[in-house]
Amino acid sequence: MHHVDRIVPVIRETLGLPELKFDEAGHVDLLFEDSFSGVLSRIDGNNLEFSFYLPGLDINQPHILKAMLAANCLGTSTAAGRLAIDEDKMQALYCERWCLSDVQEDTVPERLIDAVSTAAFWLAEGTNTLLQNDFV
Repeated sequence: MHHVDRIVPVIRETLGLPELKFDEAGHVDLLFEDSFSGVLSRIDGNNLEFSFYLPGLDINQPHILKAMLAANCLGTSTAAGRLAIDEDKMQALYCERWCLSDVQEDTVPERLIDAVSTAAFWLAEGTNTLLQNDFV
């Protein structure tokens, strides 16, 4: 699978979002059972990025930023993604970028479930663990 347009139908079906389509800027809002939200972004024709908001991480606190950086550097529960900051909304995010040349259609549901599960982890246990680690 090498193009965004070929993967979108698989994402629609996996997430149960029949109306999923990109806006003119290449973004689509994602809402999961009213519990958390994120954005799917078309980086280019071969790359997608999933970004999920983490409201429990207050990026105005230096120790939070230090802990986020440490988690990224150490790979602490970030799986294939990373912790980042949405500079427009000034909120912490869990992000995962997919290069579609590396993605086979039959692996999309599993990879998508892993990405959403990791984001859900960061909304609960991950945030609490990050705040309690010694490197903060």
